Amino acid sequence: MSLLPDASFVPAPLARRLTVILVLVVALIAIFDIIAAVQMRNLEGSQRWILLLAVLPAWLIVLGIWFGARIRVYEIVDSSLVVRRLWRSPRISLVGLQSATPLGQALTGVRKIWGNDGLGAISGTFTCKEWGTFQMFVSDPSKAVVLHCAGGERVLVSPADTEGFVASLRPYLR
Repeated sequence: MSLLPDASFVPAPLARRLTVILVLVVALIAIFDIIAAVQMRNLEGSQRWILLLAVLPAWLIVLGIWFGARIRVYEIVDSSLVVRRLWRSPRISLVGLQSATPLGQALTGVRKIWGNDGLGAISGTFTCKEWGTFQMFVSDPSKAVVLHCAGGERVLVSPADTEGFVASLRPYLR
């Protein structure tokens, strides 16, 4: 078992949609904070602390999801692709990899079954009519690479260097 990755790839920069979602969420929390600050002037001692404690968890939740879900790096380690994130780093087996191809087109008709669809990354289990159920770990869907794994499983990832990433997977293709 190797401790060092065979290859590492940074994720693609965040897609515009992910940036817009972050800005909107931060703006909504900031507006709530401003309203709370105005209300604090009318409150007495301990009531101010209660209002402050009501505002703080929103920031902690957003920052926790943002930093926890963001894709740090894609690593190829011991015949597996590891999607490094702060929270959970899924490991996708490359044994029996059938193909690795850049998507080259927009995903249409995709529905989220479970996961995060925009705060820091798009990750989780999704479905569409064309592919059925699949996993997605992307920061920019326009840079997605589709991995057709053993057993018909499909996984989408979005490295910044799609060509280099696909080339590094050639030894695993069967």
